[in-house]
Amino acid sequence: MADLMVLLGLPVIVAARTTLGTINHTLLTLAALRARSLTIAGVVMIGDSNADNRAAIEKYGRINVIAEMPRFNPLTPEKLRAWAENLPKDLIK
Repeated sequence: MADLMVLLGLPVIVAARTTLGTINHTLLTLAALRARSLTIAGVVMIGDSNADNRAAIEKYGRINVIAEMPRFNPLTPEKLRAWAENLPKDLIK
């Protein structure tokens, strides 16, 4: 996937779960993307809100969490659309 990201040359959004292990996984992902000189637009955290994990990712990853998405069960186009319509307008370009 990293090779494709380099080829496309677009900013990357990292999708990260909010559960145990996410800090390590997300920081490793950010390091790998930076090692390839990719532009990182931010992190979207998916799952139950976890303020401590969010703060650690922002601080140690030197990155903004740009959105938090709940876990949809089931995930449907309608639920995803409704969530996306409530995102800050400056986030969607």
